[in-house]
Amino acid sequence: MITGIVFVTALLVVPMAIFQNTAKPGTELFGVDLSYKNAEEINEIISQRIEEFIKNPQEIIVEGRRLKIPLKEVNLEISMSETLSQIEYITLNKAGLADVFGNLNASKKINPYICIDEELLIQKLKKEIGAESVQNANIEIDPHAGLSVVEGKSGLEIKTPKLLSDVHKNLLGLKSQPITVETFIKEPDVKAEDLSAQLKDIEKKLTDTKTLIFEDEEF
Repeated sequence: MITGIVFVTALLVVPMAIFQNTAKPGTELFGVDLSYKNAEEINEIISQRIEEFIKNPQEIIVEGRRLKIPLKEVNLEISMSETLSQIEYITLNKAGLADVFGNLNASKKINPYICIDEELLIQKLKKEIGAESVQNANIEIDPHAGLSVVEGKSGLEIKTPKLLSDVHKNLLGLKSQPITVETFIKEPDVKAEDLSAQLKDIEKKLTDTKTLIFEDEEF
């Protein structure tokens, strides 16, 4: 009877041992299933995926134009060490049996350390389509003509939340899916009529004289 138990245990140890130091089942990174892969295999797989990803520029469709933005031009950053350090591996316990059954329920998706310079991307897109920023109305002072109101100008803006959300999805999956960018016309927050209504009051305040008395002298 004891011999039979030892024999069954031996049969379990051999298959369990092949999982030693491999990623827990369900481990996923950049959309790749890394279950039961060892560290060397994972590094090779992910490095190849990143290398291929970087080769392809991000295609962005905006204002009827198809732009191709090389990822290096928007400062793509990927931290392999910080990303791979999140992976949990199956290990043997003190009894020499793999704790596979406990690890089966500990699967997880890895959140990669990958980003681009979002502001730089938006600036490049605006420059490509000749977008001008909105300008509020303002008051100009001329020594001869006095005060005058300068009308503001509307501007072409990019709907950045959707753009950045789509870019983020591509980065997390190392995908180069084309992204369609939506734009809108933004009106000035401060309009000429707002300032015109205050112009007389501003002129009055500027022309008011104040008398200062300091040590019996007036200024």
